[in-house]
Amino acid sequence: MDWRFTLVTEALTTLPQRDGYIADRGVMGYAVAGIIVIISGVLAWLSVASWRWFNITLVFLIVCAASTMGFLAAHTLKVHSAWRSRTNEGLLKIAAEEKFKYEKLEGIRDENGTLKAGIRQMKQQVQDLIVARGPAWFDAKPEGINPDGSAEVTIEVPEPHGVSGQSIVFVFESTPVADGGAYLGEFRVSESAAKSIKLQPNLPLTADELKRLRATKGLWNIYLKMPADENEVYVALSDEEAETLLPKDLDASFRKGTRTEEQMSDWVFLFHNYSLERELINDQKAKLQSNIARLEESLGRSKKKIAYRTKEKADLGFDKQGFEAERVAVASYAAELEAKSTKLAAELAEVRAQNARLAAELKALQLKAAERINQRTETAQATP
Repeated sequence: MDWRFTLVTEALTTLPQRDGYIADRGVMGYAVAGIIVIISGVLAWLSVASWRWFNITLVFLIVCAASTMGFLAAHTLKVHSAWRSRTNEGLLKIAAEEKFKYEKLEGIRDENGTLKAGIRQMKQQVQDLIVARGPAWFDAKPEGINPDGSAEVTIEVPEPHGVSGQSIVFVFESTPVADGGAYLGEFRVSESAAKSIKLQPNLPLTADELKRLRATKGLWNIYLKMPADENEVYVALSDEEAETLLPKDLDASFRKGTRTEEQMSDWVFLFHNYSLERELINDQKAKLQSNIARLEESLGRSKKKIAYRTKEKADLGFDKQGFEAERVAVASYAAELEAKSTKLAAELAEVRAQNARLAAELKALQLKAAERINQRTETAQATP
């Protein structure tokens, strides 16, 4: 506490004793004035024989004037004492108010030495909260939400609202979380007018997110910065609220408020990371679906080929049966041909033997004919 307040308070606490003393002196003044009047009357009566009447009258008037002045002085002293008492009470009240003002402004320490924050500290805390939270616009009214998640929002307070174009903002329902309020997403300000802004989703919205966004009916709270993760939020929840709002398997450090800075969540990073992972999963899903479609198409072609080959196999089986019958017939015919061939070979051998005999006979006949011709030739030459 300021030392000046202590000195003023100590000084003022002694004034009522002085005021009582002054009040006593006022009473004594009345008594002294009365005694003077009585003594002056006695002296005037005793002086009748030796003083002249005008001297006695003058002395009596002087005594009356002195008594009147004494009375007025005593009354003035009493009035002064009353006003001094009221002044002292006012000064004490002023000192108490100054002390109260000082404690409210600068704070006060309790028995344990802990400083209870005053207005100055609270202003600093509020400033820190504003700096950490960033600008915010409360109770903004969505005028219409398009199928792609874009929306036009009216901001009545403040005027102008000060939301610049191309800013990234974070939108929450103004309804408390316990009553169903939710985080709606991260948006980009595509256009900024005097009392309205147009928002475009800055991250791709899922079907559930888009459904929740289009189903919102109340007002919105818009933040330029994502509210930070804090231990106090979880600690301040009652057991009923914690049981309703928090997951059952949540780590105990959340409710105890013992998480370190490294354990705090960076919501913007998490949402962006989840969006990226969701896009990667969607890409993988699209690839798998494309592969499945191609596999199903290939399977359809394979089934068609299987059906064609099955039919072809049936046709080939039928052809095989025909070929087997033909093979049996050909084998039988080959056996017949083999028998005929054997028979023809025997006949051919016989014909060859007969031809050989005939050739020998022909040769012998030719030799005989040649001999005859030679003989005839010689005979003819011998005859002149």
